[in-house]
Order: sequence, then structure tokens, then C-alpha cells
Amino acid sequence: RLTLILSCPMDLKNFPMDIQTCTMQLESFGYTMNDLIFEWLEEQEAVQVAEGLTLPQFILRDEKDLGYCTKYYNTGKFTCIEVKFHLERQMGYYLIQMYIPSLLIVILSWVSFW
Repeated sequence: RLTLILSCPMDLKNFPMDIQTCTMQLESFGYTMNDLIFEWLEEQEAVQVAEGLTLPQFILRDEKDLGYCTKYYNTGKFTCIEVKFHLERQMGYYLIQMYIPSLLIVILSWVSFW
């Protein structure tokens, strides 16, 4: 079992109707590929997300892309596996938190000129 703290660079071109792809890589720094090679499990779902996991701004889509990678350093060649999570931004969150309050403030400012 692992606890990870991850970051994800986001492309905000289509904000707030965007879909982000976040990559997580697990890599061995202590053992080279001569000693250890990571493999995804075939007989069961390799990446499982906790039941009832909620993010206030995103919906975690069901599809996850599993892959392999190799890292090269001065100390040798190291095994690496990666998973890509697809996060879809919840438009309703931004309607309630940003758009509706902003619209109400604009309407109130117009009333003062009436």
C-alpha cells in the first residue's frame, strides 16, 4: 500500500468545460532493470479507486490508460510503470460558485443606475 502526493499540470484552454489527463509514474530508484521489472496485473483491475471518492471540481472518468516506461540515469536503466487518469471538470460547481454570484452582482450594479 502506498500514499502518494501528486501534481498535475493542467491545460486550461477550455476551462471550465475541460478534461484533464494526469499521469502518475511509479519508478524504482534502488534497483536497475537487471534486478527489478514492474508489470501490471493482467487477471484483475490493476488500478482501483476508492469507492465513494469525490472531488469537488472533477469527475474521475472510468477509463484509465496503463503503460510502461523506462528511465535512464547515470547509475543505470530503471523500470517504470504509468497510469493516466482522466478528470472531467464539473460545470455545475462553477455555475454555483462563480457564474451565478457574478451575474447577481452585475444585475445589482445595474439596478443602481435605474
